[in-house]
Amino acid sequence: MGHLETAQTLVAVFIADYLTVNLAADQKYLEARWSRPVNSEEFRQGWEAITHKISEHSAELLLLDFRLTSTPSITDQNWLVERVMAANKNTPLRRSARLFSKDILQNIIHEIVTDKIELFPYGYQVFWAEASAKQWLFED
Repeated sequence: MGHLETAQTLVAVFIADYLTVNLAADQKYLEARWSRPVNSEEFRQGWEAITHKISEHSAELLLLDFRLTSTPSITDQNWLVERVMAANKNTPLRRSARLFSKDILQNIIHEIVTDKIELFPYGYQVFWAEASAKQWLFED
């Protein structure tokens, strides 16, 4: 499949002041970048947008950038588990790279949520560097 060529291949498919979702349709690549801490409503709206765009564009590769956002509440974590498990039943995804800050709480919450999800029908890994995440996503 080869590496993502340039940022010019990306087209914004969802824009809010807290989240941007970009698409490189020719590579079936979607990236979702949280740009600030969010409240519960924004968290859920953002995840609804992400899961909808994955399905709408048959995205196979997903970069989730959590570095600038807050950790979700327990209620939102449980909501996310149910939402992701439902979305995973018909997902076109093959790989999902998750970018985190080195904040220990953010990483612990990710592990808790991931452990609650029964099945990921695609590969996923956590990264702290975007270049490494993209390299893994696009490796053959």
